[in-house]
Amino acid sequence: MCNENKQMIQNPNLIEEYKVLQDEIKQNAHIIATVVLANFSIIGVIFVFGFENESSSIFLSPLAILIPSIFFITSKLESTTRIASYIKVFIEPELDLKWEKRWFQIREKELIPHKLMYTGSLAGLYGTLSIICLMLALNNWTHSHCIFFVLFFTLGIPIVFGIISLHKSVSTKFIIRYNDLWNKLKTKEKIDH
Repeated sequence: MCNENKQMIQNPNLIEEYKVLQDEIKQNAHIIATVVLANFSIIGVIFVFGFENESSSIFLSPLAILIPSIFFITSKLESTTRIASYIKVFIEPELDLKWEKRWFQIREKELIPHKLMYTGSLAGLYGTLSIICLMLALNNWTHSHCIFFVLFFTLGIPIVFGIISLHKSVSTKFIIRYNDLWNKLKTKEKIDH
C-alpha cells in the first residue's frame, strides 16, 4: 500500500490525466444515455402525431433522428474505447493500476456471459425502431412498390451500416486495434528518447 501511494505521489500529472480521462468516459456514458432518452421521447411524440394524422411521411421523420444518432452513439463508444485503451497502455503500468487491463482480459477470454449486451440492446432498439418507421410509412404507401425500394436503399442501408458500426465499436478486435496503436506509439516514444 505504501509503495502504491509513493508511486502515485511521484506521478501527480499522470493521476490528473487519469482523472480527466475517467471523467470523459463518464461524460460519454451520460451523453449516450441522454441521446437515447431524447430519441425515444421525440419519436414517441412523432408516432402519436403520425397515427392521429395517418401520414406516411411523418413516420419517416424519426429516421432523420435515428440514423445520425446511431453514428453519434458509435463515435462516443469508440471514444470511450480509445480512452480505455490509452489508460491501459500508458497510465495503468505507471500507476500500478489494473482495471482496464483486467477488464480487457475478461472480454478477450470471453468470460462475460452476456457479451456486448448493452451495445446489442442499443443496436436492437435502434434497428427495430427504424424498421417500424419504414413499415408504418410503407403501410400507407402500399400502392407503389417502387417507393419501397427507394426507401430501402436510401434509408435502410445507412441504418444497417450504423447498427453494424455500433456493434463493432466495442468489439474485442476493435479494442485490440487501439491497444496495438497505443503500444506502437509507446514503443516509438521510448526509441525517440
